[in-house]
Amino acid sequence: MRIPRGYTMTTSIISRTVIATCALCLPSLAWAGAPEPGILRGTISAGTEIFATGNLHGGTVTTVPSLATLNSGLPAVPATLTIRSRKYSDVYDAPIQLSAELSYGMSENIEVFGSVYYSKTEGKRLQVGTADVAALTTVYPVFGKFGDLTNLGLEAGGRYFFGNGRFIPFLGGSVGIVNQDGIKATFTIPGAPAGGITLSNVPFFKATTSATLGLEAGLAANLTEQFSGRVSVGVKHITAFRGDDTGLAGLGLQTINNDSQRTTFPIKASLAASF
Repeated sequence: MRIPRGYTMTTSIISRTVIATCALCLPSLAWAGAPEPGILRGTISAGTEIFATGNLHGGTVTTVPSLATLNSGLPAVPATLTIRSRKYSDVYDAPIQLSAELSYGMSENIEVFGSVYYSKTEGKRLQVGTADVAALTTVYPVFGKFGDLTNLGLEAGGRYFFGNGRFIPFLGGSVGIVNQDGIKATFTIPGAPAGGITLSNVPFFKATTSATLGLEAGLAANLTEQFSGRVSVGVKHITAFRGDDTGLAGLGLQTINNDSQRTTFPIKASLAASF
């Protein structure tokens, strides 16, 4: 089919006009990945925190004067409790962490932000030591089951973005506080006679507001003029829980919960929107 000459010319003019208009507009487009001075951004993130260093509890050796105080069906003979230290990573899997953030562009490279986050991970049952009962010529394993590790935190900090293109590397730092729910533990010696020994819901840590200090490095990717994606890895230090010796002191275990600070490696994927 033959296309009329006038139609071809009109199409050509329209095409050139569209191209010229786009070319004029391009310099004014602002990529969403880098901050803009005076512009707010909202960000939602999902990720995890890998436990790097830190003991949930320490180790000690103590003597229980009489097993009968733990189970009336047992003989009134002493036992030597040997508790070995256990890392956070021994007791807990890396938690899922969700966060929401509001940031403000100070310049084309710098933004400041505030965020709130929540994470939770379930405690495992594991062997934490042994009970040596010399009178019975037997060493029994001692197990512990710890409560959930639940965190609700606030952070404030800043980021520096290197450039303004499709992909933008950045560095950031933050300080914050995190409210950590109290933790209880159940200790069992299932191999002991008379049905074994069970100490249920022993207070271990009090609910604690801890301080945090973090650094991060990541890469922002522009998706549209308004939306950007971001991935980051970091390192964060969290100060210790307050120990609760209500039930531990009677067993001579009051020192094992004295030093519970930890360091983690946060990993996050984020979606940000400018408005």
